[in-house]
Amino acid sequence: MNVFTANRIGRLVYFGWMLCICFISAIITVYVREGLYGDESSPVLVLTGIISAGFAAFPIVKRLHDLNKSGWLWLLGLIPLVNFCFGIYLLFGKGTDGSNDYGAPPEKLLKKNRIGPSSVVHQSDENNLYQQIYEELENGQVNKALWARVFTESEGDESKAKALYIKSRVTHIRSAPKNEAYGSQPEKSTASKEQRSNVISLAVFGLITIIALGVIVGVTSTNKLGSGNEVVAHAILKAIESAIQNYEMDNLRLPDSLNDLTIQKEGHGPYLKPSELTDPWGWPVIYAKPGSHGIGFDLSCKSPEGKEFNNWRE
Repeated sequence: MNVFTANRIGRLVYFGWMLCICFISAIITVYVREGLYGDESSPVLVLTGIISAGFAAFPIVKRLHDLNKSGWLWLLGLIPLVNFCFGIYLLFGKGTDGSNDYGAPPEKLLKKNRIGPSSVVHQSDENNLYQQIYEELENGQVNKALWARVFTESEGDESKAKALYIKSRVTHIRSAPKNEAYGSQPEKSTASKEQRSNVISLAVFGLITIIALGVIVGVTSTNKLGSGNEVVAHAILKAIESAIQNYEMDNLRLPDSLNDLTIQKEGHGPYLKPSELTDPWGWPVIYAKPGSHGIGFDLSCKSPEGKEFNNWRE
């Protein structure tokens, strides 16, 4: 389905679509900001904005069709300040009455021009029936065989032909079997096609949104996990550094190895548990004395990606 030649949607449906898009975008934005730190979140937020704009174009185009405007006008939504006025216009602008260049009005899709016996079952009001047959005439979607016959009988008088057509049409509709009209199966109404189109497009939109949301959540979760491990790595090094300083104060020297911090000696210690001497990735923290960076000792560890954490550089 070409989105630029698709059917129309009214103000309420448009509002629902946009509300859904804004809600999902807001959730992603908040999650990204919480899951990432500093400028690292910018590319993901830009990607989120592009995806949201692409999805928003779909209901905007359909709403423009309801206003009998070209779908390409959705590009106005990309212009700062203009997009605000444009959004107000789309939200409150009244769609064209009756059919326009893009099809029937949304509120009348269930009352399609061609009347079949299936609609007769649901219509008991006499005035309704005549009104719909009159609309059938006005829209030029008449039964050609019947129109040719009544036009001939009226000797070319169009007014008489219309009156005869309405009378004959009513008679045929009332007497037609439930499963056929004029000896053939009724055509599938455009309304049902439009409904199926709307359902399919909504389902595709939902599926793509869920996939996009899953990808972004997965990326941000990975980043958040990585950032969390970095914080833990710094905390572990700080704890070990503090324990070494306490050891030095009690024993007047630095420990030979980190294992010395786990042993009670001469009434001092233990300062840490063995499990507290490993980094967040399960590897032992590296200890060296004397330090080679202007301090008494060096502590360091590395992430699986090769990022180093130490006590001599913040």
